[in-house]
Amino acid sequence: MQVSGFVENATFARDSVGLSKFRNTLQVNADRKFGDLGQLNFNNTAFHATFHATFRGTYDGVYDLNSSEYGSGAGGAIQLENSVAGNSVPHGGGLTVPGTLLGFDQARNPNEGMIVLGENLHKTRGGVAFGVPVRPCDKDSRGCIDDYLDASSDDLRFPEFNERLDFIRELYADFDNALPNGDILSWRLGKQQVIWGRTDLFRVLDVINPVDYSRNNIESAP
Repeated sequence: MQVSGFVENATFARDSVGLSKFRNTLQVNADRKFGDLGQLNFNNTAFHATFHATFRGTYDGVYDLNSSEYGSGAGGAIQLENSVAGNSVPHGGGLTVPGTLLGFDQARNPNEGMIVLGENLHKTRGGVAFGVPVRPCDKDSRGCIDDYLDASSDDLRFPEFNERLDFIRELYADFDNALPNGDILSWRLGKQQVIWGRTDLFRVLDVINPVDYSRNNIESAP
């Protein structure tokens, strides 16, 4: 058995938020050639088999080391502009008219774990602003969609360890059988990564081997 691998750390920091990524990756590759399995031949022809495996696991510590920006403590109470009631009101607040409160149900949509959409890039200056929840879905389920936008703290910290078993990058066995006429019959059984095309920056149609934009992007960020 031939075994190889690597350990990689990617650390990024931003002026406004501090640590923005602390990704640690371990990858292990294993190969084994079983040689001429004469006892498994077909019509006295040579039969060969090889085994290959690639495992990759990741831990991004930013969700623990900078939890106030990206983890369980991200966001907070926010103020939104209100041109009628005054300069601003807390998220969920609004005008009270006879018998009606023009705002959110604070019991279901509390003013916590929020940011103003785009607040790090711009101010509204009299425009429309929205509050969005930013904590992982196991801490705050608002805005989460099952099987799509529903990442929990562990999903963010350990992205390959999921229901699809993405930490198994490749796991397959190759079988080659030399036929009497000189041809070779080959087949592969297992999971493999297929690269069949490329474009600049992204591959639109390659769903077999998609680009991981957390690793391959113009600006790397969680």
